[in-house]
Amino acid sequence: MSKKLAIVGAGAIGLTTALAIQRKFPNIDITIFTKEVSPHTTSDVAAGLWGPVYLRDTPDDKIAYWSQETYEQLLTWWKQGGKKEIILHAFRRFFANNSNCKARKYGVCLMPSVMLTDKSDFKLPKWLDSTLGYYILPKDELAKISNRIDVKLTAGVSFISFSWEGGLFLRTLQKQFTENGGKIVIQAVKKLQELKDFDVIINCAGLGAGEIVGDQEMIPIRGQVRKVEAPWIYESCVLDVKPKVAYIIPNTHQLTLGGTANYDVHDTTISETDKINIVRDCNQLDRSLKSAKTLRDVVGLRPGRSQVRVDIETVPHGDKELTVIHNYGHGGAGITLSLGCAEEASNLLQKILTKSKL
Repeated sequence: MSKKLAIVGAGAIGLTTALAIQRKFPNIDITIFTKEVSPHTTSDVAAGLWGPVYLRDTPDDKIAYWSQETYEQLLTWWKQGGKKEIILHAFRRFFANNSNCKARKYGVCLMPSVMLTDKSDFKLPKWLDSTLGYYILPKDELAKISNRIDVKLTAGVSFISFSWEGGLFLRTLQKQFTENGGKIVIQAVKKLQELKDFDVIINCAGLGAGEIVGDQEMIPIRGQVRKVEAPWIYESCVLDVKPKVAYIIPNTHQLTLGGTANYDVHDTTISETDKINIVRDCNQLDRSLKSAKTLRDVVGLRPGRSQVRVDIETVPHGDKELTVIHNYGHGGAGITLSLGCAEEASNLLQKILTKSKL
């Protein structure tokens, strides 16, 4: 008799975790419980730039390990577009006319990316070592950029990154999951005890984990972005200067402009002030955006926490105990960390199954 596994959440974390477990344990019966599926998840709003952000006190070594797992898989999918396409269309949209290309199906774009800051204590993050290459911008180049955007910058780094577009890859992952025999139930879970009939529960509920397990550390980090058409832009740029963050991130068929990071704000209505600020700040980074066609403005709530939580917990319920694996609290880096955290969650499940001989 196959064991029954419940996963709460069908965003980037929930679906990548489900698929990682299906690969490792093909005989396990998996059901995903979720309030919403794509295109209505937080992952659908995200630009999906590979680069860990808003992770607060999460240890650097864990961030580097989890994000490297994702980077390597994105690189594999991108290469599977075919050598000819990679050479002729370096960086972005090389797969535009190749419907069989995995990069297209998964919404993966490879691109040069630059981070700019005015922080005096800026340090190179460990996760940069996972990239195909990076370099620190020299002072003369930094000065030119500072003059162009009228901001006194202290540091800048250019590196090779990816964007992984939630609006595309979530549907692909969902299709794979159900084709592998997985089931998706549209049902909001309020307490883990509702899933008491399952052998193991995996909590990938994102911001909803705060209510489900009573985690007082969970807070929303409100993010508003604008989606535009600007096919001539293929480089992503993130400007982190007090008191704002501005970014330009290419996706497969659109550009994401941002943004905001409003801590402990639950409001998901479109802010006219934020719209004005986003346009102003992004136009400052690239004046050609004045010609971009606006598609829509969207808001999402990132699942903020002091640290990403990936661990095992035993939850009492009457005369039995619920075995739970937590995988939530990924801040603004859910897509960046997803495949690494999914692999760790599957390893924790293996540990549980081995110990209990389920």
